[in-house]
Amino acid sequence: MIEFLFIIASSLLVCSRSLYSLYRLQSYDYYAVFKAKPILFNILISILLGAVALTMEYLLVVGYIGFSTLSIVFSALILGGYFSKRTRFKFTARALRVTLPYWLIIIALNITFSWVLNGIYRIIALVSVVLLSEIILFVVNGCISPFERKRNYNYAYRLTKRVRNKNLIKIVITGSYGKTTCKNILTALLSEKYRVIATERNYNTPLGIAKTVSNLSPAGFSEGEKPIVFIAEAGARRMGDVRKICELVTPTYGIVTGVCAMHLDTFRSVERIKRAKQELADYIGENGTVVFNGDNEHTLEMSKEFKGKSVVVGLKNGDINIFNLKTTVLGSTFDLRYGDKVVALKTSLLGRHNALNVALTVALALELGIDIESIVKAVGNLKATEHRLQVIVSGGITILDDSYNGNLVGVKEALNLIASYGGRKVIYAQGIVECGRQKGKINQEIGRAIGKVAEVVMLSGENTKHLLKGLKEAGFKGEIFKFSTIMHAKDSFKNILKQGDIFYIQNDIP
Repeated sequence: MIEFLFIIASSLLVCSRSLYSLYRLQSYDYYAVFKAKPILFNILISILLGAVALTMEYLLVVGYIGFSTLSIVFSALILGGYFSKRTRFKFTARALRVTLPYWLIIIALNITFSWVLNGIYRIIALVSVVLLSEIILFVVNGCISPFERKRNYNYAYRLTKRVRNKNLIKIVITGSYGKTTCKNILTALLSEKYRVIATERNYNTPLGIAKTVSNLSPAGFSEGEKPIVFIAEAGARRMGDVRKICELVTPTYGIVTGVCAMHLDTFRSVERIKRAKQELADYIGENGTVVFNGDNEHTLEMSKEFKGKSVVVGLKNGDINIFNLKTTVLGSTFDLRYGDKVVALKTSLLGRHNALNVALTVALALELGIDIESIVKAVGNLKATEHRLQVIVSGGITILDDSYNGNLVGVKEALNLIASYGGRKVIYAQGIVECGRQKGKINQEIGRAIGKVAEVVMLSGENTKHLLKGLKEAGFKGEIFKFSTIMHAKDSFKNILKQGDIFYIQNDIP
């Protein structure tokens, strides 16, 4: 009976603790299980368990009972903390295919050690399982992931057959930022001449694209009065991801919005990110057209290497140039020079980066035969994409909701915009996640940028210490409020904000 309790208690401890690791795995990637704090927690809990159990075994000859009791107590505390979280691990079919083998391995190891070993050796072995649980999860997921990706791709390939087999105009948009915004703008620009089918929301994976296609009725791709354009976003967490999406869609047109430090947990370097985004241009090749951001050094370099028709757009470099740009919290105006012509554009979209997004999509719209009068009208009617520098006015407070912004370029552009505002500048920030080894450097840079603009700062999340360091480096002298989570911060918004404030929400929500 004691040995049975021993096995159950030790297995329960590892399985309950693993819910945190599984959540990180599901929300980010399999390298995310190797976080300093969780690993340190596992080391400390293993040392404590081992020390107590061995002491009780040596002094009272009840080490098994001590280990089991302590394991159950720790499990209860861990589960209590886990179920108080706002977001938790979701037991999807994919998740179960990782979770069940992992938990079975843990239980099998505990049973084996309990049968084969005795005394302090049994306790040491079971403590080792707790200590090495993160590595075991990493190995299990690493073994399963290639098969899961292949399975998902094959499933998506079958569902997207209609896209490949139809005579459509097919466009793929990739880049480290601005994909969804460019997709939405381009949809608006092309809608007068074409019937546009675009991927839903911010879906940018093979399964996301497949979901869009499968949600259409059998007549969804049937020819009508207008030719059909299919637009897809291509996100990437590893090399080959953009290429696979291109194989699903078979585009002949593309936009590369820019390259910056994103998803460094998996890519490890900006150079690898550039190579991943370049897969779109490589796929389209000499028979297609790609629009490149000329103000980004990486995409400008891509444009020079591209063998097809390259259209470069930018404030500094480009075949199509932006000038006379004026942007405030009320909107943006700028002139666009293309060929020997100049057109004045006005939009409610905010920031220099959105002016560039408009210009990138205008360039492709011109390639697809949209007349300039239609473009001017469509640009004037554009609405901000939800949670991407979206303006909301409430109770005399101007809110800039940028809570889906997860890149340094966008944050800096938003802060430049806020700097021109006359009211008190209040900023809530969580920094940027998925920065790999550059997390500290990138979030300190965000902290410095915030410190030069804000008068009141609210912080929460795992990047707080890096943001604080950046604020200090910027010589920030205003008020700082720290919260454990965004939910705790929200409770205090009404006490901190005042009429006339501009409130910027930078919250990189995964």
